[in-house]
Amino acid sequence: MFILDYLIFNFNKIFPLYSSRAEVEKQKANMKLRSQACEDAKHEYADQLRKTNEAQRQHYEQRLPHVFKQLQDLDEKRIKNIKNFMLSSVDVERKVFPIIMQCLDGMEQAANSINEKEVNCPRETLKILVVLLIVLPANYYYCFN
Repeated sequence: MFILDYLIFNFNKIFPLYSSRAEVEKQKANMKLRSQACEDAKHEYADQLRKTNEAQRQHYEQRLPHVFKQLQDLDEKRIKNIKNFMLSSVDVERKVFPIIMQCLDGMEQAANSINEKEVNCPRETLKILVVLLIVLPANYYYCFN
């Protein structure tokens, strides 16, 4: 008899066929609440998914191309500035070259004007050396500064 009572108890526990009307109504209300919570969660998920997709679309279609355009503009500006620097360097070198040639011509003339037979005074030799070693290189230095 004990086994039969045990089986009936478990059967009623698993399959509650004889529930009271209040328990049935309670379970229906519980089911409705859970169904409503499930629907609310589905709607919230759909809304968040829509917002996420919109943010992703804006990122890839608007914001990222704008950032890439700004980077490209900066790179083009950098290249343009390097080009202008190179052109101005060439221009400066072209302007300085005649001055350098003039300094070198002056040094050559001073060296050619030395006559070792006529220079018998140490003072004249000193003057020529000062011109060759100090004055002309100083002028050459100021050509660049």
